[in-house]
Amino acid sequence: MKLRYTVAAFLLLKQGIEQAVERSNGLGELEEEVGNLVRTCASQVLQGVLEGLDERLMAARDRSLEEEGLRSRRIVSTFGELTVWRRLYRDRNTGEWRFLLDEALGLEPRARVTPRLREVAVELGVEVPFRRAAEIIGKMMPNVSAMTVWEAVREAGEKARAEGKELRERVFGRGEDPGGTRKTDRLNIEADGMLVGVQRSRKKREEVKLGVAYEGKETTGERVELVERRVVAGVVKDEAFWEETAATLGGHWDLSEVKEVVIGADGASWAKAGVGYFDKAKYQLDEFHLRKAMREALGHDLGAYRAVSEALRSKDRERVMEALRQAEKRATGEVRQGIRDFELYVLGNWDGIKGSAESLGTIEGQVYHHLARRMKRQGARWTPDGADRMSRLLAAKANGELGKYLVTGDHGAKKPRPIPQAEAERVRDVDEEAEEIGAWLRARVPALTGPYQSRPFVKYVLRQIVMATGTDL
Repeated sequence: MKLRYTVAAFLLLKQGIEQAVERSNGLGELEEEVGNLVRTCASQVLQGVLEGLDERLMAARDRSLEEEGLRSRRIVSTFGELTVWRRLYRDRNTGEWRFLLDEALGLEPRARVTPRLREVAVELGVEVPFRRAAEIIGKMMPNVSAMTVWEAVREAGEKARAEGKELRERVFGRGEDPGGTRKTDRLNIEADGMLVGVQRSRKKREEVKLGVAYEGKETTGERVELVERRVVAGVVKDEAFWEETAATLGGHWDLSEVKEVVIGADGASWAKAGVGYFDKAKYQLDEFHLRKAMREALGHDLGAYRAVSEALRSKDRERVMEALRQAEKRATGEVRQGIRDFELYVLGNWDGIKGSAESLGTIEGQVYHHLARRMKRQGARWTPDGADRMSRLLAAKANGELGKYLVTGDHGAKKPRPIPQAEAERVRDVDEEAEEIGAWLRARVPALTGPYQSRPFVKYVLRQIVMATGTDL
């Protein structure tokens, strides 16, 4: 990097701070102005770093690359918007056009934000609406719009979708071992769906599927935590969801060593189908949904509610049916129909009731905590693809894996390592530049030799900057 960028940025900061102190009305305004100045200076320094790197890449390039001039590129960073000038090259052998600086930095052709800003945007975008995320970021980093946040989230979500598709193809298409090594005797898998409002679709609502796997529960203080929890989510068809879930869990646990797999669900056919994707698996009706259905059907008849509850605890189907028949005789109209519907619900899920042992019942809280808090805010509407992308990122966040979707991918060109200059050449360049900056400073900073040269700021700060160049004043 050229020293003049650091010196120019520092002088800009110094002048700006003096002006800010004169016009500010309190610490709040002063903090904001100084923060903006620091970001502006940091932006200039970063541009200098990039210019220096581009020159070093030019000097060290393969001579088959012919320089075709400079091209600008605008990109939003955590310091604000940058205009990056870099050299375009044409490979004489292949005819390929290349930007060595873009390749060295890992910048994708259409990326509009830096990786660091993308990380901030995605981490905020999965927590709050895109517009609100842009407002929060904008308090510290200018020129960030809701569309910028949306694009960052979309790119990360697309990577998550592509990974899920590739994982399914690798395990269920090519028959590869997912490679999980963790061992457990029992694996609990709870599944449920959540409806969200959609836009740009014939449907009014779309179902987001969620699967949560864990080995057991442990109590920490007043909290009950799931041991080794793993989350899978997406807006996909039933078969695709369970294939991806099985492949994902198989990449964490050695499923061949699991002695018992329990699939907990609310009775939905797609959720119960998960039994077919795991060896030694059995279905268990989620107790929360069973109790909810029973309250809706028998909440008006306390005696019938108690009788059915006792019969369910004893796993005696005939007692359950008899208690429901007695309740049905006492009911009329819609209430009677509700009891009949509950009877069909119990019969259709009896295998999941009679075989239940350890209570599961965590899925409702997991749906709220991982999906609903972000995706069911008042007025929230999603495209089907957008809901799929967001749910996958929320699952990755729950698994502590959001960061892997923020890494900039390779855009197809070879990524060279910048080659440093020889030590002697570097020293000579620095010495020459120091002479130039010393003369420039003497011309542009009269405070160094004028009547204010004894002031602390000039004596201990500006003079140290000049001395760093090796120039004798």
